Amino acid sequence: MFEWDKLIDDFSRFYYTPFLMLIVEGTALVIAIIYIRKTKIGNAFIFYIAFDFSLLILDFFLVSYLGKSKKSYFQNFQNTTNTLVAFIELLVYFYFFSKILKGTRIKKILIILSILYSLLILMFITTKFRFITTRYDYPFTANFFFLIKAFLCKKPLTI
Repeated sequence: MFEWDKLIDDFSRFYYTPFLMLIVEGTALVIAIIYIRKTKIGNAFIFYIAFDFSLLILDFFLVSYLGKSKKSYFQNFQNTTNTLVAFIELLVYFYFFSKILKGTRIKKILIILSILYSLLILMFITTKFRFITTRYDYPFTANFFFLIKAFLCKKPLTI
């Protein structure tokens, strides 16, 4: 049975941020479907928003049905889905920039970086980088990705 009180209690504990996120993403999805569905780039963004929105709804139902009894399963689910959402988002941005930018050099760099990032994401989802160290969990790997991103973005790319 679905427990609405538990769901509202969870919302209030996080200052209603998940509820506001649900409203904002739902509104963004509706606006995107109305205004940008006729272009290929628009459809890519609609796919990203719909994927993120569906995972957000699934996350709400998992919290309300499983509760806190399956905390490790829930955290693993969140870590994996957050990684997948970031992956889909970056692929959509790659598609967007590959259509917008004219320079072949920058397109080649984008292709190489997207393949590298795809391999890193695949490796993370399958192994959680446990072969690197067992002392750190997800925050270490997230910081690792941010450090790589900061290093790659430190030197500006010239066209």
